[in-house]
Amino acid sequence: MPQFGVQSGARNSHLVSEAADELKPILGAATKLRMVRSDVPVGCYLSGGLDSTIIAALARQATEAEFRTFSLRFADESHDEGRYQKVVASLLGSRHDEITVSDDDIAVALPDVIKYAECPILRSAPAPMLLLSRHVHEEGFKAVLTGEGADEFLAGYDIFLEAKVREFWARDPNSETRPLLLERLYPYLAKSPRAAGRMGREFWRRGLSDPGKVSYSHWPRWSTTAGLKRFFSRDLLDTLERSPSSLIEDELPDNLGVGDILDRAQTLEIVSFLSSYLLSSQADRMMMANSVEGRFPFLDIGVMDFSLRLPHSVRLPGLNAKAVLRRSAQDLIPEQILNREKFPYRAPDIGSAIFRTSGSGVRDLLHRNHLTEAGYFDPEHVSGFMRKMASRTQDPRFSLGNSDSMILMGILSTQLLHELFVKSWKPEASPHPGKFQILCDRGKD
Repeated sequence: MPQFGVQSGARNSHLVSEAADELKPILGAATKLRMVRSDVPVGCYLSGGLDSTIIAALARQATEAEFRTFSLRFADESHDEGRYQKVVASLLGSRHDEITVSDDDIAVALPDVIKYAECPILRSAPAPMLLLSRHVHEEGFKAVLTGEGADEFLAGYDIFLEAKVREFWARDPNSETRPLLLERLYPYLAKSPRAAGRMGREFWRRGLSDPGKVSYSHWPRWSTTAGLKRFFSRDLLDTLERSPSSLIEDELPDNLGVGDILDRAQTLEIVSFLSSYLLSSQADRMMMANSVEGRFPFLDIGVMDFSLRLPHSVRLPGLNAKAVLRRSAQDLIPEQILNREKFPYRAPDIGSAIFRTSGSGVRDLLHRNHLTEAGYFDPEHVSGFMRKMASRTQDPRFSLGNSDSMILMGILSTQLLHELFVKSWKPEASPHPGKFQILCDRGKD
């Protein structure tokens, strides 16, 4: 690894190129290892985005056997990436399968999603992943490569760009021009703060005056998800001694606050989101529910170590997300994939699935009697919220904002969790606690 330092723009571009040349064989070896170390055929998920396309292209180079790719399509065209998926599949010469998921499919799958996730969730995204892995299993595949980890370790998420811009803005909080950089973020969200103009600017101003705070990068996101607490019952609120964000901060290294904003943001994302949600609730558990093993080349120890040794100016030069990864793939994937605007995997908002489909029977769990019985949420507040959402979603052009969608999913998934695990639990059926024994095969001395 070359020794990087503070460099001019031209010099930094050269260093990005050097790093890209080094990353390519490391990522290629990680991908090949996960293709060949298997006694069963290995398929590949293909979203049509940068990360999965790179992995698919490297995987194709690692095998001479028939190559299989699997994709999600959405009936909602605003979420569908089918045309990009077909471009890549054609280029790779893969035998390509796709399933198309509707709002109704998401609503019907939700009970199974919570059954396998075993925890509340705030997004509908795991449901289509469950349906895709079911199809992969039916096709006889037991392992697939996916692109998880690229955004976290190679600085691809908009939340990293957001943190960088907000830190820059904090140096001159009265500036009218610095916050304009925020308009480059979240182009894929129809109701993002970016689209809200001055109101969006006020959203991002939250916590602006404390850029040294460990959670500075994630505070706007956490303040949004904290909106769910407005619906908690009094009994539940009385049990909460501390906020979840403070518990996360306690687990972070003591010296993290003195590091670069990008280091802090990436650490927080990896600790609070990657392992507990993305890999667990959305990826592993949805795949293993159908006996499919997920394999993640970007989470190879060599790739992670390389990524985190990159200096900030190379890992995220300006607002050029995943610059090193993109440069490494210049001769590997099509131009229209390489330079397409970021469009992360997202499923249609839960409002469409709940209020506009025949599969919305799970909505019954949000009725007053179910809410009262479970005791987690205030029935009056939830009923008012539901009436508001129901009236709005009568307009087919309406979609829930990010905050309302997470609130609705949080309440619904918690109610499902109660119905599946708490309400049906019969202590008399298992009167004796389980016993665990740890066995260690230490081999021969």
